This record gives sequence, structure tokens and C-alpha cells, in this order.
Amino acid sequence: PKSPPLYHISGDLMTRMIYKEIYLDRCYFKHGITLEGVKDPFILDIGGNTGFFSRWCAETFPTGRVHVAEPIPLLQQCIDANTKEFKGRVTLHKCGISNERSSARSEEH
Repeated sequence: PKSPPLYHISGDLMTRMIYKEIYLDRCYFKHGITLEGVKDPFILDIGGNTGFFSRWCAETFPTGRVHVAEPIPLLQQCIDANTKEFKGRVTLHKCGISNERSSARSEEH
């Protein structure tokens, strides 16, 4: 079956590079990093961007759970769209991750 489209920000030059890194090069699973043999992987996607990695993990590991953190509302919308078929296995946390408690504002251009 054909996969649904990947949602991204129109005009974002990084989209092709990120797609290539995740879907073609599998760059996050090199240098001995593997989930092979892990029955129900628990995956953290910190700084989820558009959700490409979260979606790839949900597609690749059908019994896994993914928790994705992203503080920027526009990117959260992309994550929601890219992972909607995996609700229950992909959880979006609308926040950033830091080693200290703080707040910050983001500006969309």
C-alpha cells in the first residue's frame, strides 16, 4: 500500500536533506546503534521538527512507542499530520527539553 504524504513546511530547504538522512541513509541507526531484537522499543525524538523520524520509527517498529518533544507550534502541526495514523503509539509533547527549568519564545518567519 502507498504511504500517506509527508507533511513539511513549504519552501523549507532542509526537508529533502532530513528525508534523505532518515529514510534513505538511516543515519540515526549507524555506528552500532540498533533496535534489532528489541521487542517493544521506547523511542524518544527530542526536537521532533516535522516528525519524519517519529513517523519512520512508527512505520519501522510496529510494536514500538515514540515520544516526541517539539516546542514550535507550526512544527507541532506537521508532527500531528505525519503521525496521525499512529496515535496511541506516537505521543507529541508540546515542549522543549532542557537541563534546567526555563521558558523561551519562538518566532515564526
